[in-house]
Amino acid sequence: MRTDDGFNLEIRRGLPPELRTEAAKLYLEAFGRKLSPMVGTGERAAGLLQDALEPELCFVALDGLRLLGLVGMQFGGRAFTQ
Repeated sequence: MRTDDGFNLEIRRGLPPELRTEAAKLYLEAFGRKLSPMVGTGERAAGLLQDALEPELCFVALDGLRLLGLVGMQFGGRAFTQ
């Protein structure tokens, strides 16, 4: 779907493997202040978080291969971040 802003917006369930790093950075941008006491900051924190993501437990908003946003889910005793 083309938006008024010129994006080719696609909502997809699951996180494509090639976007794990970008997803971790975006997640830290949103929740870094809350998570920093546990995982630290910067590239180290992004690496730790990247390994903790459950890709099938989210929806992503894409413009081509560009990650615009994501929402994590909790379902069946599992969560987007483990």
